[in-house]
Amino acid sequence: MFENLPTKFRNNTSLRKELDSIRECRDANALLEGLRQDFEITTERLILAAARVRQLEELGIEVSIHVPAMKFVRKIAYEQMLPELFVELSGKQMLLDRASQLPIPEQRKIAENKPMKVMEVNGDFRMVPPQDMTAAEIQQVFGKGELRSETEQVGWLRQRMARRSVIEQPEVTLNRRNKSIYVSGARELTFAELTSYVTQLGGR
Repeated sequence: MFENLPTKFRNNTSLRKELDSIRECRDANALLEGLRQDFEITTERLILAAARVRQLEELGIEVSIHVPAMKFVRKIAYEQMLPELFVELSGKQMLLDRASQLPIPEQRKIAENKPMKVMEVNGDFRMVPPQDMTAAEIQQVFGKGELRSETEQVGWLRQRMARRSVIEQPEVTLNRRNKSIYVSGARELTFAELTSYVTQLGGR
């Protein structure tokens, strides 16, 4: 397992011993408990990293380590984001970006994956854990720096449906004088639609 470890880990005998132990383990509960502890360690390391970033910046030293997580580490450093939110949503970039802009109490609920209302256009709703949401549902539920209310979600859905309707039904203008067709909209016409318009112009 993990034979191609980075050089700095290759000679780490304690790490290799732990990896061998995991490979041989058949106790699911023990593996799950170990996994929980792994994430706790990750959270601790994030807290330490954030503390170092803040201390360096307070000393007037610019932190120029270019890693994708740095913007989140900086937020954690200035208590604008929970470290556990980063750990829980790692790999879910859209959700992480939206959730990291929310107030801390809302971040905590999302980190705990507590189900949230996802409205339907008719006013019904489903309770969906944030980590199970589709990209469209994330866009619907999460506004800029806030969670959308039930009314705002329904309004967002109706606007989305209206935009789709415009795209799906392009304005078509037929110029019979020079036998040209003007189509307003981004959707491509099917062959059957194009044939219909050509027939209307008197083409063959």
